[in-house]
Amino acid sequence: MSCSLVAIKTMKGMLRALLLIVGIMGLVACNAAPKASVHQKKPVQKHKVAQANKPMTATPSKKKQPYHKVIQKKDSQVLKNKVEVKNLPAIVWVWPAQGKLTRRFSIENTSPESLNKGIDIAGRLGAPVKAAATGKVVYSGHGLVGYGNLIIIKHDKGFLSAYAHNRKLLVHEGDSVKAGQKSAEIGSTGAVAPSLHFEIRYAGRPIDPLAVLPQR
Repeated sequence: MSCSLVAIKTMKGMLRALLLIVGIMGLVACNAAPKASVHQKKPVQKHKVAQANKPMTATPSKKKQPYHKVIQKKDSQVLKNKVEVKNLPAIVWVWPAQGKLTRRFSIENTSPESLNKGIDIAGRLGAPVKAAATGKVVYSGHGLVGYGNLIIIKHDKGFLSAYAHNRKLLVHEGDSVKAGQKSAEIGSTGAVAPSLHFEIRYAGRPIDPLAVLPQR
């Protein structure tokens, strides 16, 4: 074998050895490098932590005043805001009971006897009390001093009507009633004689029922 052939084979062997060493060193370097954790947590910003730990405060809800409390408002809060009946929305009314009118509407607050936020109708014990307009019963009970067994009906366009001193209540809260529907019986609860005390309110303020009821 010539010297040149031997030299070539020797150089090829050295090259293979060098390539093998370089490959092994690269593999070692890759295994030695620290691997980034897939589940490594990101740093939490301070303002976000403070915001998360901040206690939640509930927004206070505005409670709606019970309907029987509207009827019981102090006269000084209600009667100073007299409503002009001619400017009120139109609604069809019927008389709530048959009988003699014994007391008229009066806002003259000179004495307890002169003040009357509705009208009073004398009647026979057990006679029908009718809904003065179509609406929904929002109160039926006896929790209001001086009114006895009381019904309050909510009507369209901001009106309420109240029926007091009843002997028997025939409707319950949530019931829908038609104008002229029998809803109670005349009594004397909270009164000295059988009668109906009848009130109409607009936006919580008393108005004269005779100004909206049909003539009879």
